[in-house]
Amino acid sequence: MKRFVFLAIAIFSLGSFAEEKLLREFPAGSYIGEGWYLTSAGQEGRYSSFAEVVGTEWTAAYVTDGRLTTYTAAFDFSNDSFFNVDVTQVDSAGTQSEHLGNGYCIRDTCHLSAFLGHGLLEETVKFVSDSRIERIGSLIYMDQNGDMQTIIWEEKMVEFGGNLDDSDDDDYDDGDDNDEIEE
Repeated sequence: MKRFVFLAIAIFSLGSFAEEKLLREFPAGSYIGEGWYLTSAGQEGRYSSFAEVVGTEWTAAYVTDGRLTTYTAAFDFSNDSFFNVDVTQVDSAGTQSEHLGNGYCIRDTCHLSAFLGHGLLEETVKFVSDSRIERIGSLIYMDQNGDMQTIIWEEKMVEFGGNLDDSDDDDYDDGDDNDEIEE
């Protein structure tokens, strides 16, 4: 009898996973945030970020050390939450490049991989709620000396509704223990 009960629970649990809603488009919005990066050469820093998300496309912009880089990712979802992605990147010099990749989404998290002209980009994006995005990623590339290098990053973004002083995101923890509440 115990085996039957455990088997029934296992089958019910697996069935509930199968009914999970698949993500095939993203929560629309404009997001601003900040990220942190670290290179395998020991360089570390922060950057500002912006993203515009609409349906199956997002455009992101990053300002690092005064240099602007943007990319647009257009996603083509299959019926099972896997996707192909077309990434258009524009660097600080205005040079545009196109890259193809693929990935998948599970619940509120998506992972993409794309081969760039000089390396491999991997990024995981989690839509924490309708108003927050968390991203982690890496870029593995060959430097000008032919040595393999890696950049890793972590980024948190909040939806921007047109008011930079919007304090509706009081529950968002940016990792800074020096937060002050203004009255």
